[in-house]
Amino acid sequence: MPVRLYRPKAASSALRPGLFEIHGGGFLMGDIAMMEPWCQRVAGEIGAVVVSVEYRLAPEHPFPAGLEDCYAALVWMATEAKRLGIDPDRIAVAGQSAGGGLAAATALLARDRGGPPLCFQLLEIPELDDRLDTP
Repeated sequence: MPVRLYRPKAASSALRPGLFEIHGGGFLMGDIAMMEPWCQRVAGEIGAVVVSVEYRLAPEHPFPAGLEDCYAALVWMATEAKRLGIDPDRIAVAGQSAGGGLAAATALLARDRGGPPLCFQLLEIPELDDRLDTP
């Protein structure tokens, strides 16, 4: 699956924090390009290496296809962390809306499968409740 990598402009010999970004779109639309300005800003202002993933969308690819794509890309990111200039002890997941729900679920898979340890979750307006009535 496609991933995009965003790096800070300033060179560094030290490993940087890594952020795994999952786009929103209600699980059935959206794409990797919609998060490009945000990913560039995070890389530039925070100094993190950002990996953004293009996961399979429903209904053509029913659950858990998109979630499994996100987890596989996170595992790849963690496995290749040092080559990508990422500190493997400082990997976080992030997402907005459906991406926030997928980020939370990806973190749970990482925990349950003994996958990459995560240091942080940034869940922005995450879709976590199918009733859509949670304050």
